[in-house]
Amino acid sequence: MASCAKCKAYQKSQQMLNFQPIDVDMGYDKPPPLIGPDTKYDPNKMRETIANWIMGTEQPFSVVENDLFVYMMKRANPLFQKTCRATIKEDCLKVYKHEMKKLKDLTSVASKISLTTDCWKSSHQKIEYIVITGHFIDQNWRYCRDFKRVLSFVHVPPPRIRLDIADGIYKCLKEWEIEGKIFYISVVMPHTMTGQVKKLPCGGRLFHVRCCAYILNLLVKDGLSNIDFVIKEVREAVKYINSSEARLHDRKLLLDVPTRWNSTYDMLSIALKFKDVFPRYAEYEPHFHHFPNEYEWKNMENVCEILKIFKVCTNVISGSDYL
Repeated sequence: MASCAKCKAYQKSQQMLNFQPIDVDMGYDKPPPLIGPDTKYDPNKMRETIANWIMGTEQPFSVVENDLFVYMMKRANPLFQKTCRATIKEDCLKVYKHEMKKLKDLTSVASKISLTTDCWKSSHQKIEYIVITGHFIDQNWRYCRDFKRVLSFVHVPPPRIRLDIADGIYKCLKEWEIEGKIFYISVVMPHTMTGQVKKLPCGGRLFHVRCCAYILNLLVKDGLSNIDFVIKEVREAVKYINSSEARLHDRKLLLDVPTRWNSTYDMLSIALKFKDVFPRYAEYEPHFHHFPNEYEWKNMENVCEILKIFKVCTNVISGSDYL
């Protein structure tokens, strides 16, 4: 009973949301009020919320000019004011600069910062970036997810030579003003940056840490080259099935990222579950010719059994809660 009373007191103390009540049948007998009597609608807060939504869900800026979006927002709050794509773009930049300042406050108190890098491909732009993530501990030598932050997406055009990668990373360090705080960097590259980064511990002998996940990736990709033709057949089959709106109901298959062997494993393991469906699919799709034979399916099954072990190992050494 005491805990129940505390819960009610806590609920009464909560601040109401900044939305006006609307006369809509919500399916409840008595819908709760959405605002307090003294709460005012803040259009700037609403624009900030929309900016966060756009960036978090990768929406185009033009979505705020969509008639259905405006209709939805006005139904939720009649005081909502339509804005344009240029305004919401500025709002997104304001949010970015605000979050960047907060992150700079965190990095400014860290004595040492370690870096990890990886490649990331934008699904919209079809451009590959190098993602730079900073890791640091608090003053009590505790490490947690709150002390891991993405610092930059660096676009390095092909062929991505080592000097260009090092230059892109160093520019990121200069932007964040942490070039004198770097402890080590886990990346597949030589000691190109050793002369650029200042105050390296142990004379830079601990600076370059080779990425275990990348070395494991090279080993697995070398093994996968033995069934490269089969993988290409499955990949083309998945592309074909997922390419048409008329086949949306068939989208149980997963298309891999060729540079990521673990995604190739996921694609093959899911395709194996549908291996009997591929020939039947070809019966009513005359242009569908991409499916392995029984011998190739068997080889793929054997490979997936091995890759399953490698994936477990990769998940272990790629954990995010420890260095």
